[in-house]
Amino acid sequence: MAAYMPHGRAVSDVIFEMYHSEDTHQLSLIRLLKHLKSKGIQKDDPRIMGLIKNFRDEGRSVSLDTPDPQLNQIDDVLVSKDSFGRCVSENAVINKVFKNQLIIPDWTSFTNQISKIYHDLLDETSGETAKYIPQLARVNPDKFAISVCTIDGQRQTWGDAESLFCLQSVSKAFTYAIAIDELGDQFVHKYIGTERAIVCASLIKTTEALSERFDFVMKRIREFAGNGFLSFNNSVFLSERETADRNYALSYYMREHNCFPEGSKHRENLDLYFQLCSMETNVDSLAVMGATLANGGVCPMTDKRVVCNTAVRDTLSLMLSCGSYDFSAQFAFRVGLPAKSGVSGNFIIVIPNVASIAIYSPRLDSYGNSVRGVKFCEKLVEIFNFHHYDSLIYNESNKIDPRLKNIDVEMLNISNLLYAIRSGDIDFVRKYTLAGIFLEDSDYDNRTCLHVAASTGQTEILEYILRHWKCSPEPRDIFDQTPLQNAQKFNHISCVKVLEEALTKFNSRRTSIANDLPPEISTIKKSVSNGHATSPELQKMNGPM
Repeated sequence: MAAYMPHGRAVSDVIFEMYHSEDTHQLSLIRLLKHLKSKGIQKDDPRIMGLIKNFRDEGRSVSLDTPDPQLNQIDDVLVSKDSFGRCVSENAVINKVFKNQLIIPDWTSFTNQISKIYHDLLDETSGETAKYIPQLARVNPDKFAISVCTIDGQRQTWGDAESLFCLQSVSKAFTYAIAIDELGDQFVHKYIGTERAIVCASLIKTTEALSERFDFVMKRIREFAGNGFLSFNNSVFLSERETADRNYALSYYMREHNCFPEGSKHRENLDLYFQLCSMETNVDSLAVMGATLANGGVCPMTDKRVVCNTAVRDTLSLMLSCGSYDFSAQFAFRVGLPAKSGVSGNFIIVIPNVASIAIYSPRLDSYGNSVRGVKFCEKLVEIFNFHHYDSLIYNESNKIDPRLKNIDVEMLNISNLLYAIRSGDIDFVRKYTLAGIFLEDSDYDNRTCLHVAASTGQTEILEYILRHWKCSPEPRDIFDQTPLQNAQKFNHISCVKVLEEALTKFNSRRTSIANDLPPEISTIKKSVSNGHATSPELQKMNGPM
């Protein structure tokens, strides 16, 4: 639960009061890290490394009898209130977490849904590994890992998260973004249309030696990953180069038609392309790379701009239109999100302004996409309203929007319902009722469905609501007005009649129920209502005092 921040009070003071020990009057580092983890901020997050260091510098170290199972720590650090204030001063992550300003506020509910999809797909064993590259063909086909990273750096992994894989074609998305950032979109699109291309690698640092070009691109891609894990698999590079007859043939054909920049070195360009495809990473780092795109080119782990907004826009556009090989059109239709796949079995999906999810599962379908990767994305948009067109104004979907706080969801439902009543849209009211929306809820002025229907003269809707109403038909709003008084004020005679009949029925039913009570309950009821809460009957039911 997020801390409420009283006006004028420091965030650090509120946090300390919530989480300090009453016995020692100190705050535990482990307790703080556990809370951050519950919100998706992991212990290895570079943004809280300074916080942990400050704790160790300011506090008192305490050895644990057994390592903490959640954080795998063998010691704890305790700090005083003043020290804690110095430790967390100006830490943006701490402020966001405790003010409940993270993009996905209910991290536990969101990750529970992702976990369910992961476990549902464990039994999916269709497809086979890429056969044309020997190193990829020998990979364990049952490997399966998922990682999520939001634009606020909330992260979590499932499965074989430590398994390494080569980026393969996924590298093209980032190479393209770097080329746009370095050279501008007009220059790049002189050579590249609106599909992924081998040519892209040939545009970067054309006058430099091959080793310098590779180092440059690898450094830039590592920035996408927030300096996370990224390496190079030489055996995959050699294997790919030896089996690249088709790519060589295509490139010679393109060179004949002047598709490469003037003076470019043909063999070196292909070697660079194979090297970039052979860069190696894990799902955690790949998810951060995707989150940088989701965040408009700013890495959420470092808050550093990696590429310009134009590069991100164009990259996401291509990922949506051609990121899944010949399956791209179907993927865009079904999932509606930018994505990129690679024949090593890695798959990255970007939810703009929200998060990125990386999947690794080597079994491929006939198009060369990870079977589990595609199925995961399809299940994702069945649960969450992430599809590009789930945001339509008159969308009738009951999908989850994890960006909303619980109170936001409730208030949005109430607002939509009251607006529909005011507009006379009884079909919308019926739909909300069937969806299980609690009709007795009220808005910030304590006005209910009955108030709005009575005030606007919506007699048919008023009758419908009363048939499903479970409480007294005379709730009072913040102005101490009942629906009946509203109907009388605006001279809606038919609504007045309906409400008077409902009130008569309700009072009659309440009287009937009271008369049917057993004598001992009736006596207790009278005693309590008269203020005699210590009647013998009540004492007998409550037991000895």
